[in-house]
Amino acid sequence: MDHGIERLRRRAWPAPTLLFLLCASLSAQTGSGRRRWVFPIEGTVVQSPAIGSDGTVYIGTGIFSDSLSADVLYAIRLDGTLKWKRHLGRAVHSSVSLDSEDNLYFIAGNPGTGDRMDAVVISFDSSGTTRWTSEPVGWMFPLPFSGFTPAVASDGTVYVCGRYSLFALRGDGTVKWRYDFPLREHIFGSGSVDIVGSHYSAPTVGPDGTVYVNTLRGGFGKQIVEGGVYAIRPDGALKWRTRDAGGTAAPIIGGDGTIYAAIGGYGTADSSRILAIRIDGTIRWTVETGLWIQASPSIGPDGTLYAGTSHHPLDVPAWFYAISPDGRVRWKYDTWDDVKDMPPARLNPPDIYNSPAVDSKGRVYFGNEIGLLYAMSPEGEVEWMEDIWSLHDQGPALAPDGTLIVATHSVLGLIALNTGSSGLADSSWPKFRRNNANTGNAGRFEPPGSVEPESGTDAFGLCSGFPNPFNPETTIEYRLPESGTVNLGILSVTGRCVAVLVNGRSEKGSRQVRWNGTDDGGVRVPSGVYLCRIRAEIGGNVYRKERKLCLVR
Repeated sequence: MDHGIERLRRRAWPAPTLLFLLCASLSAQTGSGRRRWVFPIEGTVVQSPAIGSDGTVYIGTGIFSDSLSADVLYAIRLDGTLKWKRHLGRAVHSSVSLDSEDNLYFIAGNPGTGDRMDAVVISFDSSGTTRWTSEPVGWMFPLPFSGFTPAVASDGTVYVCGRYSLFALRGDGTVKWRYDFPLREHIFGSGSVDIVGSHYSAPTVGPDGTVYVNTLRGGFGKQIVEGGVYAIRPDGALKWRTRDAGGTAAPIIGGDGTIYAAIGGYGTADSSRILAIRIDGTIRWTVETGLWIQASPSIGPDGTLYAGTSHHPLDVPAWFYAISPDGRVRWKYDTWDDVKDMPPARLNPPDIYNSPAVDSKGRVYFGNEIGLLYAMSPEGEVEWMEDIWSLHDQGPALAPDGTLIVATHSVLGLIALNTGSSGLADSSWPKFRRNNANTGNAGRFEPPGSVEPESGTDAFGLCSGFPNPFNPETTIEYRLPESGTVNLGILSVTGRCVAVLVNGRSEKGSRQVRWNGTDDGGVRVPSGVYLCRIRAEIGGNVYRKERKLCLVR
């Protein structure tokens, strides 16, 4: 087990100028046996990378103190080379979200107004061409690591939280509707206004289209938002809300439809907890954490919930939690013990400010503020640590080939590491904003009758294709225990349907079908990882499987 602690202890901690000169030449060099490449970024990166269907990595730069001081949006190939970059003249305040066509959506500063902290939503296509810019969505304090990332619904609606409202935007960027969160007066007993800090929120879309928003109670000046978790119908009407302080982490959704939300903010340790909420708004269970959870939890393949906490005060451990679906704490790990004797830890505690990513082996990746990236087993054992120099927020992305992309809070920019996995875990919410497209959309779950029999000669099955990787054709074999209705298609890694190979009645036994690397219109698709997905209805049951295919032209 390689902890990498000694390398961290020997770190020279160079001055910022020296660090910049050092890192400017690191574009595609190896920093450890796991590192594939390092890509320097102009400006501060405090976001989660998005990965498109062709493997392109998208990320912007932003900084919390000035809405216009960092202004670059990057498209980087999965081999660490630059595809394109755009100077926007405004800071990017959110992670990038992608739709099924790899169009980009993100929140940025609005230099068109006198308020340097105003914001708009911008959409680009995958080539870096501007599609549209929305009307102002209201003032928002530009803290990219607190949320704000847009959600992309299955019907193309883009949801985004502005100052004190949730906006639903059409595909052309115009406003479909807005929901205004309730406000209340906030005055000191002396009559003076209490500046209580900004309220934070980002939307999550449920499988039925309901939009969930976790709002932290707060704002600036006299009017503040009433905190809580809000469930808002697709037409903009309120469905239900909780009555609590709310939180900064966007809600996530489990495979059974349970909504998980982290309640509490900085300085509210006594009320910090995780809620499991049924779709009708009633509470299933509560886990007290005692410390603030800034970023959304993630879910492992067995339904385990993973989340990290902050570390204030210093004598209280910043636990990383593993919580079972029924609300029991399976284990917790304190990263403070790994760094407590090091100089940077005496200046700044190792807060865990990012959402973890869970891979196909159930391994969990997360980082702390001291600069350690952890790879942890499902049982809570540290498999390895990587010194990445600085805090990273929002959480890593994990490509289907097992490349982990980490955004650091320094001129190191992006770091790509090999994990030996085959991408994200097969779970309902394995990373920040659910998937590599950062959609924040739970999609549609299979009905309760869905089953997947064990292997055997008469079992339902799907082979991964032969050959695989392939160019330009591969043969896919599937097996049915009985005759039934089959839909077998090819999808991009973001869920976009590329080609339908089977759609209709199929007899019992094994069948083969070929895919020639083209879409339904006969157009050749680019190299990349695709998903072969089968769904069969047999005797009242629904069977499903999915396999990865790698097209290399």
